[in-house]
Amino acid sequence: MKNTILILTKKGDRHITPIAEELARRNVPMVTFDVADFPEHIQIAARIDTESDGWQGPLCLQDHTYDLADIRSIWYRRPTPYVAPTHYIPPVRAFLALENLRGFVGILHGPFWVSPRGAIQAAEFKPAQLQAAQAQGLSLPRTLITNDPTAVRAFFDECHGAVISKAVARGVVDPEGHFMKDHPRFMHTSRVAREDLKDAEGVRVCAHLFQELILKAMDVRVTVIGRQVFTVGIHSHTEESALDWRRGYGSLTYTVEKLPNEIEQKLLQVVRGFGLQYSSADFILTPQGDYIFVELNPNGQFYFLVPPTHVPMAEAMVDLLCSPEEYRIC
Repeated sequence: MKNTILILTKKGDRHITPIAEELARRNVPMVTFDVADFPEHIQIAARIDTESDGWQGPLCLQDHTYDLADIRSIWYRRPTPYVAPTHYIPPVRAFLALENLRGFVGILHGPFWVSPRGAIQAAEFKPAQLQAAQAQGLSLPRTLITNDPTAVRAFFDECHGAVISKAVARGVVDPEGHFMKDHPRFMHTSRVAREDLKDAEGVRVCAHLFQELILKAMDVRVTVIGRQVFTVGIHSHTEESALDWRRGYGSLTYTVEKLPNEIEQKLLQVVRGFGLQYSSADFILTPQGDYIFVELNPNGQFYFLVPPTHVPMAEAMVDLLCSPEEYRIC
């Protein structure tokens, strides 16, 4: 009987604790692996043939053995990738990393996923997010992606100087801190000043994303967990966090909100279109009461919102993992 929940994540992931507690309360077995543990600490012997019901066989971690056929759902949370030993030359290390990823993750293809790895990767592209949101009729900030200094200056004037810049991809330059210990490694949303245009030639080095600065009544974080949707208002109390709330967690306050049904349904269509079962989404609520879509975070954090609001997100995630036929986004 398929009843085991598998969570793929790195060691020390604090999101796992409330999920594990809720699964234990419901007497549902759970196992947690990190992709980086294969092949050194995990052993597999998976088989498939014409008559089998998908991949079958043992999955062994240290002195514990699990049956692939028992896995009901998989939460692709925050695993770390396998890194091959340094005594291999770079092409071989890259080959081993890809073989291990596709081999280990590939045999787990059969169960229900929150969310499929490929769907998460596709949804991480901000240009695709914005186009999908626009296609569903969500309101957007005016946005420019460019490496043309002239286009930057024209956009700045078009927006009357109310412009921000942000990363097109991840706003992290050196995630592990190996190379930039004495320098900023995170690119937060920043206001573009007119004097910055003097150095606009610098945009030629890569794609840059610029957006119209939208006046806020508050930031809104929407968390989609299957069919269940949770909305939290994020209230900033410093100048830095007002521009990017991630820069001032200590000064933030939170309120439980209700997203208008029309906006919620459009957002669900965006999430569904990417093949996701989970995603967070950031909106701006303007002083006039309009909701402006900012971006998706297809594998974003949610548990930091639970202690101050008591929204039942952990329970919703367990609902989805245990009963996908009832709670999944169709």
